[in-house]
Amino acid sequence: STHVDFVTAAAHLWGELFGLKHNQENIAEIAAQMSVPTFVPRKVTIQVEESEKPAEPVPTPHTVDQLLAELATAPPCAPLSVLQFEKDEDTNHHIDFITACSNLRARNYKIPEADRAHTKRIAGKIIPAMVTTTAVVTGLVCLEFYKLVQGFPVDKYRNAFLSLALPSLTLSEPLAPEQARYGDTQWTLWDRFDVDEDRELTLQELITHFKKVHNLEINMMSCGSSIIYSFFAPKAKLAERLKKPVSVVVEEISKCRIKQKYIVMEICCALDDEDVDVPYVRYRCRF
Repeated sequence: STHVDFVTAAAHLWGELFGLKHNQENIAEIAAQMSVPTFVPRKVTIQVEESEKPAEPVPTPHTVDQLLAELATAPPCAPLSVLQFEKDEDTNHHIDFITACSNLRARNYKIPEADRAHTKRIAGKIIPAMVTTTAVVTGLVCLEFYKLVQGFPVDKYRNAFLSLALPSLTLSEPLAPEQARYGDTQWTLWDRFDVDEDRELTLQELITHFKKVHNLEINMMSCGSSIIYSFFAPKAKLAERLKKPVSVVVEEISKCRIKQKYIVMEICCALDDEDVDVPYVRYRCRF
């Protein structure tokens, strides 16, 4: 009977949406005559490596233009009716649909089902998410994102402290990030070194890159909890590592396979024989 209730309520709601007349008496008979095709699971290929081709075709501008052209020639659709949820109207099938749909889903996962009265009590207490904190926070975040895209200075941004229970909304000007310096270069925690040479570098080449480009002498380099280079390491082991690609050294020391395109590393550096704090390093190892 739950299946019949679901089909009946869903058909009623679709009919109201499209302004169609419907007869509730013979819905079960019509449904019994329907031939439902046997479910056959799709064969899905999951993309594991970035180098693999995606399982689903990626939309192209040509595909989008083709879809827009098809939509432009599609026959016009009749105006749709807006259905407002009303739990206290027993003839609109709103609670009937929620009850049948939730019970069928509960049956799939072996969750205790609820009768119509209990479902009605639960549905009456749910506040739609569009009028809660979720929507307000989303709007506030988008406002700050517009400022970021347009390159506004930091004094134009705002932190927001929100409580709809009080209700209250307080805005404050965010503090600028703390500045650090090495030589003549200022940086904050939002900065980083991006190393992308269009090829894999050896550990020695990466160290030479920082000396040549940034005039920084690397004393120690780590990736996560693994130290991949240190000036006090045994010379024989160090000489062997310096010849290897950076990704190979990281994999050997961390005992983990690198699947991502970038490696994030921390470095301890000296500038003119003085230790300095520097941003982290994002090194591209896959091409």
